[in-house]
Amino acid sequence: MHDHTSASDDQLMTISARTGHHRHPGPDETRDDGERASATTTRAHSPRRRIRSAQRGLFEAELGSRAIVCRVFRRVVTPILYDHVAVDDDNYKYFATTASLPDTPLAHTRSVYFVSYEPDKVYSQASFEWLARALANVSTFTGPTRALYELSERVDELTLSSAYITDITLSGNIVHITDVQPVIQTLSSLHLIYEFCPEDLNQQPDLSSSHVEYLAIDMYSNLDVLDEDPLDLTPMIHLATSPSRLRRILCRPRFVQESDVQSAAQAIVAWATSQRDERVHIDDTFVRVGDTRSGWLWNKLDRQDAVDGNSVWFRGRQAWHPPSPTLDHSNSS
Repeated sequence: MHDHTSASDDQLMTISARTGHHRHPGPDETRDDGERASATTTRAHSPRRRIRSAQRGLFEAELGSRAIVCRVFRRVVTPILYDHVAVDDDNYKYFATTASLPDTPLAHTRSVYFVSYEPDKVYSQASFEWLARALANVSTFTGPTRALYELSERVDELTLSSAYITDITLSGNIVHITDVQPVIQTLSSLHLIYEFCPEDLNQQPDLSSSHVEYLAIDMYSNLDVLDEDPLDLTPMIHLATSPSRLRRILCRPRFVQESDVQSAAQAIVAWATSQRDERVHIDDTFVRVGDTRSGWLWNKLDRQDAVDGNSVWFRGRQAWHPPSPTLDHSNSS
C-alpha cells in the first residue's frame, strides 16, 4: 500500500526524524491556501512594516519640505547676491554665460562696476550684448566711459539714476565723454574725476542742462608732487556749479602727498566762503592713491566706492555755512 502523505508532511517527518522526534502536522499546517494567503496578508501589515511605511512617508515629506525651503531660500538670497556685481577680465565669461540663461539672476542687479584692462577685447564681443541686455534693470553704474557708452548703446530702456565715471577721456580716446552726454543728462547723481592738466586735454561733460542734483568730483594729478603755484580751480568750479538743479557738491582731493591734499582743501574752503555757497562740501581725508613709481591704486579705490554706493555723495563736511543768527547779532552789537 502506498503512503498518501503529502510532500510537505514527508518533509516534516524527515526533519523530525533528524531530531529524534516524530512530529505530526500542527493546526496551522492543515489550513488551505486561502487561509495561508490570509496569514501572509496579516504578516505584511505587521507593526514593523507599518513603521517602515510611516518612516518612508516622513522621509518623502521631509524631502518635499526641503525642496520648498530651498526654493524659498534661493528666491530670497538671489536678489541679495546679485544686487551689486563687479565685472572684470577674470569673471567676464561667467557673467556672459549667466546673462544667457532664460531666467538670469542678473535681472536682480541694480548696481554694476566695470573694470577691464582689455576693453577692445571685452566690449567688442557678441556676448557683451547678452550681458548688457541682462543688466537692463541697473540704476547705478561705476566704470569707464567706454563701458557706459557700450551699455547705453545696447539697452534702449536703460534708466540710470547715478554714475561714477572712473576715467578721464582725452582728445585721442576712441570714446569721449560727449558720447555719453545723453545718459549724463538724465542722472540725478554724478561722480567725475577732474585732472589738473592743460584745459584742452581735460574733456568734461556739459552739465548746464542736466538733471544732476548731487555732484562728486575727485581732484587728481598724475604728478607725485604738485607745483608750488596755487591750483587753478576756475575750470573745475565752472563745471561744479553749472547744473541748474544742483543741491550738493563734494570735492575730494586725491593727491599723492598729504600736504597737497590739505592745500587743495583750503583752496576749496576759501572759494566756497568767498561765494557764500553752502552747497559745497569737502572730504580732505588723506587716502593713499599710490604713485608713479609703485603704481596707482585707483581700481581698488573705485571698487570700494562702487560697493559704498550712494553714500559717497553725502560724505565730507560743509566748506562754508551761514553764521548763526546769534553770532550775527553779537557781532553787530
